[in-house]
Amino acid sequence: MIRTISPANRSLDPSIQMTSPRSLEELLSQVGKSVRHPDESISSHPWAKRFTDHLEARDMTDELAAFKFLVYTQPIASLWEDDNQKKKKKKRPVASVAKAREVLEGCHDLFLDEGAPEQICLSNPELRERLREACKRLKADSGREPGEEDVSLLFRARRDPDVWQEGAEKRLARFLSQQPHQGPLACLLSIL
Repeated sequence: MIRTISPANRSLDPSIQMTSPRSLEELLSQVGKSVRHPDESISSHPWAKRFTDHLEARDMTDELAAFKFLVYTQPIASLWEDDNQKKKKKKRPVASVAKAREVLEGCHDLFLDEGAPEQICLSNPELRERLREACKRLKADSGREPGEEDVSLLFRARRDPDVWQEGAEKRLARFLSQQPHQGPLACLLSIL
């Protein structure tokens, strides 16, 4: 029997609570399914919530901002990757373009603007500034569609070492290694 879990009841499902993600990519694929404030996405997933609590308790603000940035931008990353695999298309679907616009504008307000609550740090300050300017131009011109270059800047920022390898991925691996090992019983219970 296959069970469907609504986002509202996700934290109540024992299989999700007991099965830890094996990688940052796996966690992001579970958490970042829709464009909404990263705190909402994170609070609906027990492992993401535990991880952010871990980062907050250790005052790892840069890594926390990097993780929230990755969660927030995951929906467009997934959508754009799917579109790239379908090379036959000449033009992006309207939904992809609209979602890209929403994410890029949100990135400006949440992570890139000088007054943003969660400033992300990149190892490449020029990349950060170019992404900030691209997001700012999109916000200023409601008729402008986000182009491949805008989304490419976003993807490069997602894979920046300070965001991915040395940021969220490294901290998540360390966090998961500190969690109790899940034995065969936990695995069997998660199947039921």
